[in-house]
Amino acid sequence: MRSATVPTSVHELRPGDIDVIAALGDSLTAGTGILATGIVELIIENRGLSWCIGGQGTWRQYLTLPNILKVFNPNLNGYVVADSLSIDRESRFDVAEIGAMSQDLPHQARNLIKRMQADRSVDMKHHWKLITILIGHNDFCSRVCYLPTPEKALYQHEQNLLQTLRLLRKYLPRAMINIVATISKYAYKKEKCFIVNNIIIF
Repeated sequence: MRSATVPTSVHELRPGDIDVIAALGDSLTAGTGILATGIVELIIENRGLSWCIGGQGTWRQYLTLPNILKVFNPNLNGYVVADSLSIDRESRFDVAEIGAMSQDLPHQARNLIKRMQADRSVDMKHHWKLITILIGHNDFCSRVCYLPTPEKALYQHEQNLLQTLRLLRKYLPRAMINIVATISKYAYKKEKCFIVNNIIIF
């Protein structure tokens, strides 16, 4: 299911054309507590099972984006296959951090760029890269609830995203960016915001 020749535009991409997969974000991207059965296990980063970067097992065992793409390109590179911290070698191209906010995205992008440049199996110029970004929950819950002008949080989020996208465009050619919208579950619910920010650890 790969194209006969390497596509020159993201609009020509087929699933099998994706050679490298990566992810930036917070605990949702890091797979935090996916297999947790108790409160202590909520801090374990089950990155190998993360919906957008986990490649543990097959799609029949764990329905993740990498496991689906592996069907079309068995040589897919960059996914995670084990529990790990973002600083561990096993985290591969998953640079997400627990509790990260959008202000952390540029740092994550630089970290990802360094990792890809150091990986000899990545052809920076010719390999197509799928990079998922999911972040903002921690921003919106903490800032939208407490700032006198919530729009400022949105502006800051936008600026951080733009800076990150410019970095990725400059240093990672042939990249398809998958920006996933946040879930505004706690917006305008100050009591729940307080509980999430002061009692529950993400």
